[in-house]
This record gives sequence, C-alpha cells and structure tokens, in this order.
Amino acid sequence: MKDPTPMRLMLIEDDLVDSAIYTDISKTRTDIEFVAMTNSCKDAIEYVKLMVPEGIILDLQLIDGEGSGLQFLELLATIPLTIVPIVVVTTSNKSKTVSQRLDDLGADWYFSKLSKEYSHRLVIDTLVSLRTTINYKQRKPMTYEEYCASRNLIETPQDRNERILHRVDVELNVLGIRSRLAGRDYLRDAIFFLVTHPYERGSGIEIVAAKNKRAYSSTLKSMQTALNDTWKNGDPENLVKHFSSRISIKDNAPHATDFIHYYVKKISESI
Repeated sequence: MKDPTPMRLMLIEDDLVDSAIYTDISKTRTDIEFVAMTNSCKDAIEYVKLMVPEGIILDLQLIDGEGSGLQFLELLATIPLTIVPIVVVTTSNKSKTVSQRLDDLGADWYFSKLSKEYSHRLVIDTLVSLRTTINYKQRKPMTYEEYCASRNLIETPQDRNERILHRVDVELNVLGIRSRLAGRDYLRDAIFFLVTHPYERGSGIEIVAAKNKRAYSSTLKSMQTALNDTWKNGDPENLVKHFSSRISIKDNAPHATDFIHYYVKKISESI
C-alpha cells in the first residue's frame, strides 16, 4: 500500500543549481518534502538526528562544501538511529573502487551524473520507489556507552532529556499522529515523563493533567481522541509496522494507557 504521508528527504549537495532544481521539483509533488538541505557532511549528521529523514540524496564529492559523501556515510554508521535512511548517491566519479566503498558503507543506490538517463526527477522517483520496497532499514544499535566512546562525548542531563524527547517525537510522527491534536502533546509528555522517571508508578496521565491544569478524565479523553483519529485515518500497514504491540486493541485503536506503556518500554530499552 502506498504511504499517504510525504517522504521526508534531505539533500547533501554543494551545487546551487542542483539544489534549486530539487527545490523546484518538490514544489510540484505531494509525495515528498525536503526537511533539510546542506553542503556540509558535518551539519548533515546533525540534521539526520534532528529531522529524521527517510531518504537522503548525497552528492559524493562536495567540492564547494565541507567534507565528502564518503565521510558522511562513515559518520552515519556511528550514530544510533530510530530510522536508518535510504541513501541515494549522485556523482561524476565512475571509479569501481568508489562504487565498492559506497556499497560497503551501506548506500542503497548509485547514480552517475554523466549517464544519459540521469535526471533529478529520476533520483527522487528512485527514492520514492525504494520507500515502498524496503522496510525501514534496521541496524543493531550501539549501546549509548559505545556511542559516547566512539565519538568521545559526555552527555549532560539536559542533552539526555532533549535526546529522549526527540525520540518520542520521532515515534509519534512515524505513526502519523496529527500535531494539531492536543492529545498528541499529552501522550508525548506522559511518555517522556515515565522514560525519565523509571521508578514512577502509574501512566503519567496524572502528571500531565496537573501540568496542564486539566482534569484526569479530560486529559485521558484527549489522548484517546488522538489515537482514535490516527487508527481511523492512518495507513493500516504503517501502523502495524511501527506499533507491533500484542496488547488488546478496542475499536481499532489501543487504549491510551497501553499505548503510553508500550512506548515507555520500547524507548527505555533502546536508549
């Protein structure tokens, strides 16, 4: 089944003309959106963590930018990700050695800009096609200790909270829970609270209700409304793929408390 949500793309390209062409193409299509564009492989890594693109168009050389496509792929392999993006590489370099290195680093497709068949639309069409044929790529995540050691990082409590909150947002966004619904924010806050307070009992709804000066019942109702809306209007295959809980689902949507505990467990076990 075709995913109804636009595919989130990132462009890593140093050629301003190429960047403008991709921008123009995106304005004519509803199946894609560029969430970030940059000519720096270092900045691109930060955008991957912040924007969580599903697909990346990567220029290999970045002559007028910072770093290279190979450096980006090497850095990408060192960070823990909820979704490993599909990577399509574009380059004027036909070297077999480079092609082999791209395969080794996990690139999914390779385009030569010198080919007669090459076009910017073909690159985008390929990414959209791969989205329907490749389930989100999974890679065994490093432990956070391994991650810190590999990048020589020390995480502050604030950094950790921001990382967890971003992870919660990613999980809710992937499911397609509408941001305009108040219940989405309440679910987000409850999950975040319980992940960051592992010895706290309950569902977190009480804390969220008190924070927003609302009754427990109305807070729970808003959460359930957001879930009911998602399970009624979302893509069933997408929901099954990302919400794999075996809990009982009533009226097609999980109960808010079950939903919260599912993601608390899922996120806590992976951070």
